[in-house]
Amino acid sequence: MKILHRIQYLKDYLHSLGWSRTKTLQDLGEIWYSKEFDAEVYMPSNTDVPDFSTRLRETLNIISTIYSIDAESVLDELFLENTDVFSIRVVSSDTEDGTIGLERGADLVKDAYSLFTAAALAVEKPKLVYAGSYPQPVSEFMKQLRLGQTQKGSYIVTLCNSLPETAQSSLTPKNAEGLFERKVSEKLVEAVSYLHSQIKGQGGLPEYSSFLNAAGYGVSANLCDALSKLNLNKDDDLVELRVHWAPKYERPIETGIGDVFSFNNLEAKVLGEIAAYLRDTLPVDDVLLKGSVMRLERQSSNSHEVTILVHEGDYRTKRVHMLLEETSHSEAIRAYEVDQTVQCKGTLRKDGRIYWLSDVKEFNLLEDEQ
Repeated sequence: MKILHRIQYLKDYLHSLGWSRTKTLQDLGEIWYSKEFDAEVYMPSNTDVPDFSTRLRETLNIISTIYSIDAESVLDELFLENTDVFSIRVVSSDTEDGTIGLERGADLVKDAYSLFTAAALAVEKPKLVYAGSYPQPVSEFMKQLRLGQTQKGSYIVTLCNSLPETAQSSLTPKNAEGLFERKVSEKLVEAVSYLHSQIKGQGGLPEYSSFLNAAGYGVSANLCDALSKLNLNKDDDLVELRVHWAPKYERPIETGIGDVFSFNNLEAKVLGEIAAYLRDTLPVDDVLLKGSVMRLERQSSNSHEVTILVHEGDYRTKRVHMLLEETSHSEAIRAYEVDQTVQCKGTLRKDGRIYWLSDVKEFNLLEDEQ
């Protein structure tokens, strides 16, 4: 009975993609036809027929060939009938056997999480750079996002964005308009599609300033950075993002089961550079910085310039200048004298080659980081 339910899900999915049932063969099965691909498949329905499994396998192979889907996972994914399924595939010499290093695998999931967070933030409020805490709708959405079963084919991470369950009848997909979960799926695809077309269309060297007007597409430094980090930084790498829309819901206009976007090693590096460009060009509110005090200089009787060295990981650092009032300046002096890490929050901007933090607040020493 379970396999017949999955065949019904497959019918629902094909119908949502424009396929139609053209003939019913008594109690044996049905013929389905796609005008877009001028192709037809036989959908068996009687499990008592000896060649049921063979005919079903043939059908799955045809569908997998048309849409470039792994035949082994077609029915498994369709069983998630109320779920938008995103697959992130890493192709590298390190993943040829279908495994990946534990540390890198953990980073991959973390970067995938950041990718969805950026898309959710773009739905809530389009911006080119995000910092600080998340709005409640974004936090609630991220709690319901699930990690799916891994698949064969290099190394594939699956993320499941579940939409509300629906009892909608078969062959009548439900409208997903207004659902925050579907908005996030659509925004992620829109942003990745825009980046994909801009980078591929300009030979891998787009004009970075053109992305200053891309917030409406869901593009942000956060999303570009997460997408870039999905790559393993080896010359033979390819990162591929594929989406399968929930069969029980209408799929967005101009999208399909074949929504696939890939970025090679060089293109991933460009994405990282776009992220850095956006962060360096635009002021960012509520940035939390940690670093060590390098320089102290009095500007006036009640204003003092302080420079801290911020560690960004991977041996990268940057100097950030700020003006402090007397109380915070006293804290900076104490940190300088005992070589203690400080933490502060404010609006970060870049003026030429110099970083400035304005509206500084919560300047204090971190007692546990001596």
